[in-house]
Amino acid sequence: MQLSGGGVGAGNVHAGWRMAVARRAAEAYQGNRNLAAVAVAGSVGAGLADRFSDLELDGYWIGPPTDMDRVAPVHALGGELTHWGEYDQDEKEWSEEYRVGELGVTVSNFLVGSIERFLDDVVLRASTDPVRHMRLAALQRSRPLLGAELMPAWRARADAFPDRLVSALVEQALAPEVLRGWAAREALVSRGDDLAVSDLLTWSGGLGESHPQAPTERSVSLSVHSALLIAIRPARASRPSERTAGVPFRSPRTTTV
Repeated sequence: MQLSGGGVGAGNVHAGWRMAVARRAAEAYQGNRNLAAVAVAGSVGAGLADRFSDLELDGYWIGPPTDMDRVAPVHALGGELTHWGEYDQDEKEWSEEYRVGELGVTVSNFLVGSIERFLDDVVLRASTDPVRHMRLAALQRSRPLLGAELMPAWRARADAFPDRLVSALVEQALAPEVLRGWAAREALVSRGDDLAVSDLLTWSGGLGESHPQAPTERSVSLSVHSALLIAIRPARASRPSERTAGVPFRSPRTTTV
């Protein structure tokens, strides 16, 4: 299995030396036939690390990793194990933490089959489960060190954002327990509570930010904002024009993708 990801963090000294540690860890995994891929996640993988950043590694396994599979990099780096997590049924994850000098390292381990199911659940079945979405976000933002041929295929699938999924996220975002004031939208407009309506619309414009996992946050944000405008239109039409004119409908905040 070829080691990759050599150029990451070249312009960021904090990411650069942490990436060097990650490559040493990846070398300890190399040759393990049960391993499908290893990637650097978090700020280091994105090349955005600062002096406070830990190192996050994601391991993807064909079958459940053994204890020896998981501790091999710790021993190879002369690290000190600080946390050992057994399999988490909800997260579909094994995790361990260790320290290499002053650097904290967190490793998250997943089965290839679990990632494939996450992709199916989100892309084909429009799941809005945050565990699945956060895992797909990690795929898209991480830097492969081993198994670089597998992760581009996963990313290509994760990049798909079908209309059904957009609708599901919008519906979830408009739930009363999520969008406070939504249930009272018509009453707010009818009584001329311009400030509350304006804040409701402005907040809806930023809803894409609550789904950082989405490759098209902007489209989700604008869809929610449009849904709000459509929903309150009848109430606005019933108001005297001089009162309606006072509503400062601001453009929605959007997230750059």
